[in-house]
Amino acid sequence: MLQQDIKVSIIGANSLSCEGLRRILNEEEFAVCHSFEDTTPLLSGTKNEPDIEECGIILFETADPHVEGEIAALRERFPDSRLVFLANCFEFDAMAGLIRAGADGYIIKDIQCESLIESLRLVALGEKVMPSQLVKHLPLRSAFSTAHQRQGSEELENLSEREIETLRCLIMGYP
Repeated sequence: MLQQDIKVSIIGANSLSCEGLRRILNEEEFAVCHSFEDTTPLLSGTKNEPDIEECGIILFETADPHVEGEIAALRERFPDSRLVFLANCFEFDAMAGLIRAGADGYIIKDIQCESLIESLRLVALGEKVMPSQLVKHLPLRSAFSTAHQRQGSEELENLSEREIETLRCLIMGYP
């Protein structure tokens, strides 16, 4: 079965990391179309190349996990693209903020190449991808005050059945 390449744009100021990602992805069924140092060319509209609109995945490779505003702006500008954030380490609050802002994936850089590829394949299929470290934090988060529990239940109402099913699997320890 011959698959069409999944187009990827990489956003990251570290050119060595971006080149490494480019090489890893281009060996698989991904085609890295663009690399940008930051989101400015994407959000300002100065990059009017038609294939940016067709990118399946926009991969964020940056040290700053607090870029919710940029993720939200990218989500608005490229509603059909999947947004994935590569984090240096797991930070629950940063991950939650990015997911709320519209990220489809939060992947820790301490990952094997095969796992990265599989995670990006899942994201390309429309799934949300989060690190396994999330399971360790969920029991701690369930001890919130009543007010936080009410707010959390309102947020749960916004999740699809598939997202709730995925969270249940994560809580039970499934990969």
